[in-house]
Amino acid sequence: MRLGDIFDNWLYGMLHRLQTQFWLKDKPKIISWTVSIFGVIFGQALLLSQHPLTLIYADSPTYVHYTNTILSGTSFGNYQRTLGYPLFLLPFDIGGMHYRAVVIVQIVLAIIGFIEIYGLLYNLTRNRYYPAITVALLSINLEFIQYERTILTEELSIFCAITIFYTLERYLALRKKTYLLLAIVLLGFAMILRPAFIYLPVVLAAGILVYHYFCAKLPHVWLTALLMLLFPFGCIYLQMVINYVSPIHYFGFTNVSNINNLGKILKYHMELLTTDPKYAAIKQAAAQYVASGHYQPVIFVNEYPQFRDPANALAGAYANNIIFHHLLLYLRYNLKDIILTFTTKPFLLGIANRGIYRILFYITNDGELLTYILLPFSILLFLVSFLRKRSFRHNEALMLILAISALGMVILSAVGSFNSYDRLRVPFEWAVYGVVIYSIVNTTKIYFLAKPQQFQKTKRKLGENNA
Repeated sequence: MRLGDIFDNWLYGMLHRLQTQFWLKDKPKIISWTVSIFGVIFGQALLLSQHPLTLIYADSPTYVHYTNTILSGTSFGNYQRTLGYPLFLLPFDIGGMHYRAVVIVQIVLAIIGFIEIYGLLYNLTRNRYYPAITVALLSINLEFIQYERTILTEELSIFCAITIFYTLERYLALRKKTYLLLAIVLLGFAMILRPAFIYLPVVLAAGILVYHYFCAKLPHVWLTALLMLLFPFGCIYLQMVINYVSPIHYFGFTNVSNINNLGKILKYHMELLTTDPKYAAIKQAAAQYVASGHYQPVIFVNEYPQFRDPANALAGAYANNIIFHHLLLYLRYNLKDIILTFTTKPFLLGIANRGIYRILFYITNDGELLTYILLPFSILLFLVSFLRKRSFRHNEALMLILAISALGMVILSAVGSFNSYDRLRVPFEWAVYGVVIYSIVNTTKIYFLAKPQQFQKTKRKLGENNA
């Protein structure tokens, strides 16, 4: 036998063994891992190629300043910002703020977050292709990954949201209290990291109770739900106490809501809708400001310093007075903002719009628009499934809680602010992608890929249940 034939036989045998013993056996795992890893590496390579690597946003200096006051011992309180992100920045501010080190750590957290997304979605579906598609799409989403290089709370908020749900799913699946305690601690940290998470403890506590009564029994469920409420809101109260005992002597969580409410009043042209005489001066100034074609509240209080105070208390009281007396009109205007938050296009910070970036830019725009529009329909599918069966499977219950949490972030972003909706909704963008892709895959499998006999059997079963 010639040497070439021996080599051919050896090569054929090796490839045959590889195919039968390894490739076919673990084909879904290898394909899903390959797609996920390639997507993450490709996205991170695009991110690291940006110059400059670190982005300083308009809000960034306020976090750095708060970090400096904590490090110097000047004040642990702050009117505008909460403690979460300054505490994260603290180790990087020794001897001056090391921005590049912050970005590197945020990139590492983002990669861990992608691993957790894959693990969470696989645990919920036991399908490797579905989490791989989700991770791949998110990892090349320019808007989602851009916050890794910004000195803002967004990336840390994304990581917290992912880890909270990952640890919660592990607790529900394994019943290990360590996972539950970690989820509750992270939930408390999320409160002082990003005030927009304020609705999340209520959703998770209610979700735990729904899971207990309609899915599987949990030990000490009422105590668990109570801890999910008390600890996070206790962290908020702690921040208020810290603000009060600090030199600023301000018993409040953050004054951002005052500015945001003023911004919404100016944006909606509701500035004249108050008859309270103590707001006459600020009402007149606001009318002049809006008549000039502007509605940015920060610029307003800077142009009219007589209405500016450290906590923006006067501006907030003026806005809240109008909202309270014209609540229905205010809610009607907010409905438009909610729709706008679902359909708004992402704003990219300092990313070149050329070559491969231009292609990914269009994917980001169109992909996000489609997923956010489909989110309410995905929640509707979960609810229809529940009404039919009167019970939830483990994965359906968690997916519904995840979907409602994502929907809550979208609504709160619209109601709680007057602009930057794309940035405010981003902590649960990964969940929007995951829930929508899950709904599409499930609907496709049930109604389009099922065999005719299976489909008819399913229809008959549903008919019997309804009867």
